[in-house]
Amino acid sequence: LSLLLSLSPSSPSASPSPSPPWLGSGSMFTTISRYYDLTNTIFTFSQDAFWRRRLLNMTLASGPSPPRLLDGATGTCEVLRDFVGLHPDPESSAAGVDPSAGMLNRCPGKLSPSSSSSAAPFPGSAEWSSEGGNVTLYMGSLSDPPAELLSAEGFTHATVAFGMRNIPEREAAACAVHGLLVACR
Repeated sequence: LSLLLSLSPSSPSASPSPSPPWLGSGSMFTTISRYYDLTNTIFTFSQDAFWRRRLLNMTLASGPSPPRLLDGATGTCEVLRDFVGLHPDPESSAAGVDPSAGMLNRCPGKLSPSSSSSAAPFPGSAEWSSEGGNVTLYMGSLSDPPAELLSAEGFTHATVAFGMRNIPEREAAACAVHGLLVACR
């Protein structure tokens, strides 16, 4: 816990604002990205994997097939990796959006373990194809999605696993996700 606290950005010395500029920027998560998965596993007593699988099973229990999943605050792509494993249909697809380049740069090995590329694709967007479908990652805020994400085909399902607490503009994020779902277009 002290490691996480010492790595978090300091708040501005001026009077507190309703939404500090660093909140939701991803900068803290970029700083801790190397330790995030291990810390999450330790703090949850390894329940995080169960929770992610349950999230996906409940979310994808109904709706069109093949699924097109949007994962907000995707972090290190644990939900997307599990999605590809649970839904190996090559017609399925998924997209993840996160404001932290450090977190997103940890994704390629999870999404395509055979990938030998160590180049960091972020900031920007990147795509991976695997036996389980296609995954596209976008760097940006769920509250104000990147233009490339807005022009995407639309999604049949949406998830946010552990990140909602880190999104300062939750209502804007919910509205943006609503607009990205096929059933709501």
